[in-house]
Amino acid sequence: MRKLVIDRIKYVKHGFIYLVILSLANCNMFQNEEKAYHDNGNLLFRVPLEEGKRHGTLYQYYDDRQLQLTSNWVYGVKDGLSKEFFPNGNLRVEGIYKNDVPIGTFRKYFKNGKLSAKFNFNEKGQYEGYYYEYFPDGKLRIEILYDKGKVLYSKLLTENGDLEGSFLTIEVKPQPEVDEYIVGERYSFAITLVHPGFEDSFIRVEVGELDKDKNLVSTDFEVVSDSLTAFYEVIPQKEGKQSISGFLQEMITKDKEVVGMYSFNFEFNAIKK
Repeated sequence: MRKLVIDRIKYVKHGFIYLVILSLANCNMFQNEEKAYHDNGNLLFRVPLEEGKRHGTLYQYYDDRQLQLTSNWVYGVKDGLSKEFFPNGNLRVEGIYKNDVPIGTFRKYFKNGKLSAKFNFNEKGQYEGYYYEYFPDGKLRIEILYDKGKVLYSKLLTENGDLEGSFLTIEVKPQPEVDEYIVGERYSFAITLVHPGFEDSFIRVEVGELDKDKNLVSTDFEVVSDSLTAFYEVIPQKEGKQSISGFLQEMITKDKEVVGMYSFNFEFNAIKK
């Protein structure tokens, strides 16, 4: 901290005598470093200031003076490499910020230094691409696929590699795509499992009526496909809102075990011509 004390500065200007008594102590406008302390008196953090804003590397410490994290700042904005450490000194998290937004690949670690998780952010700070989380022995625990922060697919595994839970994205689209639906005309819809959880999986699709609890109360169509897409044909019989509802199951070919089942609902409006 810089202390500035000016006492009894006298000067003459245009025949007038001015007495200036100025006393400034610990004034923020003259500080060149920001600091804070733990209750025990040890330093909590320090960071250089430029024009009153954080500018440079911030160092933060545990109350025993062990380094806890470092981050880079540019005129009050977090920008650059950031690292967080365990009390034992091993790296805990590392990643890059740009204009206060996380961007690119981040990595998390266990206390023993092994990788705990790996994930990516796009330029808007949204999760993008694959997120991987691991057990301490290095085996995969969680896999999630993101698109602009939206989850497209995820699976949770046990330590033995068995599936414990999953989330699937189902896409329903007319083939080919159309701008309007006409009563009495035939339309083909592709019902697709966008991101399968397993390489050798296949799907079973049931189309019918769902109740308010999303239980299938009637079945109009059922098909099993060794591809990831099933096709369903519709001929609208009346004007107004129509819907295609049902369930898609992902199954493992080798033993036909169901590894995920999710409902879908596609709405469209039919008109007369």
